[in-house]
Amino acid sequence: MVLSGRTESHPTHWDSNRRSWIAYHRGRGRRSGYVPYRGGTASHFRLGRGTGDKPLIRWPLRYRDLRNKETGSEASRKVQFAVDILGSSFGAVKQPAKGGAPVTRAFFERNPLTCARDLLGCELVWRNTSGIIVETEAYAEYEDQASHAFLRPAVRTFINERPAGSIYIYLNYGVHWLLNFLVKGESFRGFVLIRGLEPRAGIKSMFKRRRVCKVTDLCSGPGKLTQAMGITAEWNGADFFAIPGVNLSLREKPPTVIASQRIGITKSAELEWRYFVGNSPFVSGRKGKTRPRNN
Repeated sequence: MVLSGRTESHPTHWDSNRRSWIAYHRGRGRRSGYVPYRGGTASHFRLGRGTGDKPLIRWPLRYRDLRNKETGSEASRKVQFAVDILGSSFGAVKQPAKGGAPVTRAFFERNPLTCARDLLGCELVWRNTSGIIVETEAYAEYEDQASHAFLRPAVRTFINERPAGSIYIYLNYGVHWLLNFLVKGESFRGFVLIRGLEPRAGIKSMFKRRRVCKVTDLCSGPGKLTQAMGITAEWNGADFFAIPGVNLSLREKPPTVIASQRIGITKSAELEWRYFVGNSPFVSGRKGKTRPRNN
């Protein structure tokens, strides 16, 4: 183009963004978390700081077009998965979890405490999204004042009439839908509340629904995970095993299970019926008084 009587070449994308890159490499961008835009490359995403066992994606990858899926190389698939999670706060390249054996109805024909503990590490698939369960809470039909069944006859009727594995969804504080599984042991019945997930699939859809910046904020809470996965009262009372496009897969390795008191309740608060995966950043809320739990 012509400016002030002299001819200049059209500025390239790199030239137009050069000062931003200079500022970044001097350290200012690294402190603020800002990464200058370069369309179609890894530097378009905030990669985070990484951890000791989960290193950052190396910067030379910014010169590679990660949208090209025709290469079929293992490295490209790993990086593409990292891009799909839109810059996890770990900045780690993760492998999708391998599916285990599917959960059957017999899994829920046990007491709530056992089911709540054994659900940790299982993968919940809901339509186009999925996640690894990292936090649960158990609620009993009787003698548990924090359970809906304690004061609500309709909930006791729900337990009597529906099979184990049915879904119980209710609106909490008029804001969030909460997902529970009906558990029916021979002498101990109740519900298991799903409190936290580690997102695995459908991450982009989750970000659109949740409108947050960090992957750890997508499903780190019972109301967050239902919003991220698109779970509403439409499925309340449905048999989980009859819903198309949903399933549960058993864990391949038992995680480190921690037990603590349940969150957000004032009655029967002394019961340590909350279970979560130790050291998981996707666990919701405070950890409170905790103790290891042997599997």
